[in-house]
Amino acid sequence: MNYITTREIHVEDVTDSEVQQVADLMSACAAEVDPKDPPFTTGFARGELHGGTAVRTMRRLFATAGDEIVGLGELELHHDDANKHILGVYLQVHPTHRRQGAGTMLLEHALKIGIEEDRSSVLAWGVRSEVSAAFWDTFALPEKQVERMSRLRLADVDQDLMTEWRTTSTARPAGYTLHSWLGACPDELLTKYVEAYRAMYDAPFDELDLSMPEITEESIRVTETNHADRGMTERVVLALDPDGAPAAVTEIALLSTRPWHAWQQGTSTIAAHRGQGLGRWIKAEMVMQLLEEHPEVAVIETGNASTNASMLNINNAMGFEVHEEETARQASLVDVLAAVEAHRSSRG
Repeated sequence: MNYITTREIHVEDVTDSEVQQVADLMSACAAEVDPKDPPFTTGFARGELHGGTAVRTMRRLFATAGDEIVGLGELELHHDDANKHILGVYLQVHPTHRRQGAGTMLLEHALKIGIEEDRSSVLAWGVRSEVSAAFWDTFALPEKQVERMSRLRLADVDQDLMTEWRTTSTARPAGYTLHSWLGACPDELLTKYVEAYRAMYDAPFDELDLSMPEITEESIRVTETNHADRGMTERVVLALDPDGAPAAVTEIALLSTRPWHAWQQGTSTIAAHRGQGLGRWIKAEMVMQLLEEHPEVAVIETGNASTNASMLNINNAMGFEVHEEETARQASLVDVLAAVEAHRSSRG
């Protein structure tokens, strides 16, 4: 029997064989949600091991049994003042290696890093299931938010409805205009893009002690560069009012390493421009652009807090269906560490 150990890794040091194991592990976990999904590629897996950006640091852990990777840990450390107390933790353990201590060891290693980084709160997230609930409940991490992950299959899109949304918004005859781009935001639209995106500050965090990181021109450029390095390309639709001021925005991430699957990023409407059907207009515009220009995309996936009624109403009307739920749990690092130590003591 091989004993399980954990270690921190850096993407530049990970071998091709290890990347394949990471892809296989991620695929095995994803198959529990939907076994029909294609497996993750090694290109996607290597991209997921990135070390973060100037805005946030990502640290990575492997749990291994001999030469086999049996668990993964992803730690998120934001640099902004509002979130510098938080240690973000996302853990995955291969389904055939659960209940052998890998998850506990990954969590314990993560907490040590949290202490080194002077973090006081643990925010853990992942698939919401009986297995994950039992694990996090053991370590005194109560659920603070539920996120609904939904998918829209483009082959099933009601194109007549999307055409209606594109043409019936009261903002259109009022003189609002849409501006789209693929890749980095044009310099002349960057300030307006940032202002529209900042309407995301209104997104609900429910009981989480978490703030939306500050959105700036610099943070947008940093994210664009990071995404490009990982084979991701943004597709954006920005709405401007009759005076050329920003009103609303929606963004999709396209992945060269997973071309069938598009990730919905933010969608937001500035408060003063709400109530005119802008959200439906820009979302319909995005879907029709994908159908016309990206035939390789089969699915759009999005995540919304279960309390975000306005966004859920739009997505439901578009035809999005629930794919899974994710849980976000949070507690003080001291309390989680004490629970880990108590758990170890109880097991001898």
